[in-house]
Amino acid sequence: MVQEVLLGRSFTGRVERRLAWGLGIGAAALTLAAGPLVAEEAKARLDLKPGKGGLGTFTVKRTVSGKQFTPRGESVEARESEVTYKVEVAERKENGDLVLKVVFGSLKAKDSGGEPWELDSAAKDDGADEGKKLLREVLASTATVTVSGGEITDVSGLPALRPAGADAPGGGGGRQGPQASGRRRVAGLVGLAALQRDLALILAFPAQGKDLEKGKEYKAAARRPEGTAGEKGGKRAGRGRFGGLLDGRGPPVTFRFEGEEKSAEQTALRFALAAAETAAPPGDGGDRPRFQRKSKGDGSGLFLKTDGAVLKLELTIEESSEGGRDDRVFKSQRTTKVSVTRGEPAKPAVKL
Repeated sequence: MVQEVLLGRSFTGRVERRLAWGLGIGAAALTLAAGPLVAEEAKARLDLKPGKGGLGTFTVKRTVSGKQFTPRGESVEARESEVTYKVEVAERKENGDLVLKVVFGSLKAKDSGGEPWELDSAAKDDGADEGKKLLREVLASTATVTVSGGEITDVSGLPALRPAGADAPGGGGGRQGPQASGRRRVAGLVGLAALQRDLALILAFPAQGKDLEKGKEYKAAARRPEGTAGEKGGKRAGRGRFGGLLDGRGPPVTFRFEGEEKSAEQTALRFALAAAETAAPPGDGGDRPRFQRKSKGDGSGLFLKTDGAVLKLELTIEESSEGGRDDRVFKSQRTTKVSVTRGEPAKPAVKL
């Protein structure tokens, strides 16, 4: 009897051990199978990935207010502008570089500080004004923009912006009268520097093509390439003689990723924007003043996850500049408010 009981217990123990072993193996297998699904969560990315044919239409509104103090006296700055861009993707190269085609759709601008000036691309003109003539040339042009590694590496296709004869003997250099002044104003609104500045906001270049981490900041490298602003041939914009003064391009903008916002129709990536810069361009001796420039700003932006372009953006930047030589003192203060909105996304004509 005792032997039978012991045998029974032995058999039962073996069955329980085998059952426990089998259940352990099954649980381990399930854990291994399910583990990656839990641990590997897809990271958010901002990628320019539309099909060939379009990103859409983007409107950039900018208001500028400020004061400038020079040995000649004080002047007030009060300007506003509205520029519409049509952006299409022409080519996606094997290395991931993108070639964009950008067309200026329309322009409205008004300057009510100092010498009043106003321009509307939809208004009729007699064809004699140099500023309006340049605007017609720009609106009829298509800029080809190459984007590599989240930065603009080449721009071509824009008309020359400098007034005819500006470099010729007796041409007057930078002092050309009302006609040249109108041309320079238009160049500042739709020239190469303006295009680079606005595309950097529309397409968030510093954050493009990266795995985004919540709370991390993405900032473009501070580069000041030389070149002739707006000349055909793909040259980049450089600073002029008084590069330390506020030139309207503003400081580099930092994008800090804050997370996703989802709705029934779309998913957007949310960024906090900041801008800060302190610079002191060196003087070159002679009569060239030396300036200290400071900038700071903040804002926010939403970018569509589906194609990597802006949905809406708001940014405010405060800038100041001060410098001089001997008894000549120059000071500037400026507040710039920028908003970017998006029209209906263009439908891809052809898939890449």
